[in-house]
Amino acid sequence: MKRLGPPALGGAAVTAFVPALDGKSVYAAVVSGALTAIVSLPASGAAVERHLFTATNSVWYLDADPNGNLYAAMVDRPTEIVRFSPDGSRFEKLATFPQGADSGTTGIMSMLSDGRAILPLRTSGQVRLLAVQKGKDPEPLINTAEETAAPLAACGSHEVAFMIGPQPHETIAFAEPSNGRVVRQVAPGKGPIDSLACSPDGKTLYFAARDRIWSVPSTGGDARNIRAGDSVVADPSGRRLIVQSLESSGLRMFSLPLDGGPEHEIPLDSSAPLYFFPLSPNALSADGRLLKGMAARDSWFNHPAILDTATGRITRIPSDNQSDHLSMGWTRDGQVIAVKIGLRATLWKFQPASEGRPR
Repeated sequence: MKRLGPPALGGAAVTAFVPALDGKSVYAAVVSGALTAIVSLPASGAAVERHLFTATNSVWYLDADPNGNLYAAMVDRPTEIVRFSPDGSRFEKLATFPQGADSGTTGIMSMLSDGRAILPLRTSGQVRLLAVQKGKDPEPLINTAEETAAPLAACGSHEVAFMIGPQPHETIAFAEPSNGRVVRQVAPGKGPIDSLACSPDGKTLYFAARDRIWSVPSTGGDARNIRAGDSVVADPSGRRLIVQSLESSGLRMFSLPLDGGPEHEIPLDSSAPLYFFPLSPNALSADGRLLKGMAARDSWFNHPAILDTATGRITRIPSDNQSDHLSMGWTRDGQVIAVKIGLRATLWKFQPASEGRPR
């Protein structure tokens, strides 16, 4: 066994590869920022690569034929913020982002008390939190040169919590959405943070790190271990938490009273499996309905669904069959706002030009 990727590729992701039929080289699709470079690597393992062409879309698959032609399956996954009714009868598009959400925290969204949706997007090589409002252009939420990223959550009516700085994301910042000013930072020291939630009064922050759920005062202090879990959402009433735990036996949900009462597991309908994406900050309604992506058995995509946390019943919300619905939240008027990631795929054929470069 020998390594074919030359050191020049560094840690770049290779999304697809195929050997040339003469056995002398391998074609590979290498992520280069927002672009994908198609290169030829010597099968001998020599540290030399030849750049063939550049694609503006993600390349999921490559193939080659005996004549030296390359075939590439190129995929575009545009991100949309949409609003719809719980029964699927009303639908409207609020914003579209052709470049898509940040791949590291794809689709994690929070909603502010003024109705704006906040989504992390990669722009100019950096992840930034953007505020989305119908009828207005998306704009950066935080006034800082540092990277601002998910997970994120609104804290009370005057603050938003989010990750600040480069990966690994271990520092939580608090900012005032009204002016974008960062007011303080909290570093719990429990490892990279995967999920955030705030108590309704904004005084307590709940987070998931290294498969444990923790709580910490939003002003800073020692973090308290609550239980195992990979994501958490706070009840708008302030009486309990809902914790998600992805275990070897499957996805499990737990309801944890905050008055010291015993926790109980939410029974899940096995005929309607839920998607493992983290719980969203605004996904739980005051009457116990939890918005969650559903891993439908009749589709490659995950569809919006409502989990009744009292009974475990799962109700699928009608939607299109060509999109993934990830982070979702309830609006004040009982509508649903969701991050909808579509799929557009095309097949391309590249033929060698006279100088040996595909066209």
